[in-house]
Parts: sequence; C-alpha cells; structure tokens
Amino acid sequence: MRLTLPLLILVLFAGLPGGCSKEDIAHESAYQQSFKAWQTFKKASDNSYRFMVKSGSWNGYGSETTFTIEKGVVTGRHHKSTIMDGGTGAVTVRNEWTEDASTLNTHDGALEPMTLDDVYHQAKTDLLTKRSKTTPYFEAKNDGLISTVGYTMEECVDDCFVGLRIVSITKL
Repeated sequence: MRLTLPLLILVLFAGLPGGCSKEDIAHESAYQQSFKAWQTFKKASDNSYRFMVKSGSWNGYGSETTFTIEKGVVTGRHHKSTIMDGGTGAVTVRNEWTEDASTLNTHDGALEPMTLDDVYHQAKTDLLTKRSKTTPYFEAKNDGLISTVGYTMEECVDDCFVGLRIVSITKL
C-alpha cells in the first residue's frame, strides 16, 4: 500500500494525544480512585461536611481555614493565622475570625470559600495538569479522600508548594 503525503501526515498525527487527555494529568489513577471515594462520601454525608486546609512557611507563618458545607453550599468559614517565634518556639495567633452564611466573604486574607467539588475540579483542571519543570503531588490520606494536591517548581528554594493540604474531612 502506498501512502500519499496527506495520508501519511494523518496517520502520524492520529496517534498523538490532543487536548487534555489522561496523559496530561499527573497521578490520574490515584485521582480517579479518590474521586470515586469522594462521590461515595458525598452521598453518605448528604453533601454536608467540614474540611480544614492548612499551610505553613519556613519563616514560622502558618494558617488554617475550615469550611463548612451544607447540602453542597458553603455556609461557614473559620480562619486562623499564626506566627512562631524561631528563637522560643512560642506560637502567637495573628488573626482569627469566623463567618457564617450571612457574613461569608466579609474577611480577607484566607482561601476563598470552596467545596470539595471545587477542590477536585481544581485538581484535575489545574493543579495536576502536567507542566514542564515541576513535580506534581497527589495524596488521598483522608480515608481515600484528597489530602494533598499541587506541585512544586524545580529549583525553587523556599515555600515552593502550589496547591492545597487538607488535614481533615468530617461529616456534619
């Protein structure tokens, strides 16, 4: 069989991935398994739960934000930021506040209100998208639910992680 140039080009490119295929997502298998666990948890909890995101820095700064979700809607957000004295190890609360459904988004300096549906979406469409010169991370240590998702840039020295660390997820 003789291939013409247009047919040869078509055959060669037919095998290449296009768009956002599974090959473009880091940790696809682990993500899919965790996403299935999330769908089960979501149904069992009537989509009503609480989860906490924590972050920390080499300079002693730390924060935690807890979201309350009722039937799929964010109804509360609690935020606390702290600083640790490197010399003494003493931790001081810098800022702390709580919002309910009527005061949601009235404070700055914390993660925007989000649900776990939002987190899984962000994981698949952004945080786990393969990028050059990065190392992706995905863990599901909250009984199979997402616990760490994000990436670090190569050659980054301090505070390199871009993503989320979810330390707890509980049914309401």
